[in-house]
Amino acid sequence: HRSGASGWTDRSCDLPGPVVRQPTSGPVAPADRGILTDEHRRLCDQQSLVAALELAGGKVSGPDGTAERLGIGLTMLASRPPP
Repeated sequence: HRSGASGWTDRSCDLPGPVVRQPTSGPVAPADRGILTDEHRRLCDQQSLVAALELAGGKVSGPDGTAERLGIGLTMLASRPPP
């Protein structure tokens, strides 16, 4: 992860769209670089949801809808917190 002078770390999850940045508490230890914390996983899930919504043109269900693009059912998508 890159940490800039602002004290923020790039946690973009390598997805298209805006970069989600969060404050760092210090340098990331080499052993921690491969660990995905629950908070980081949630940020990645949120970025993935936003990207799928954009690619689907706001369409949630049906062919080429957000749920299909994410590989989840409509009920599962509806249970997720909004971005």
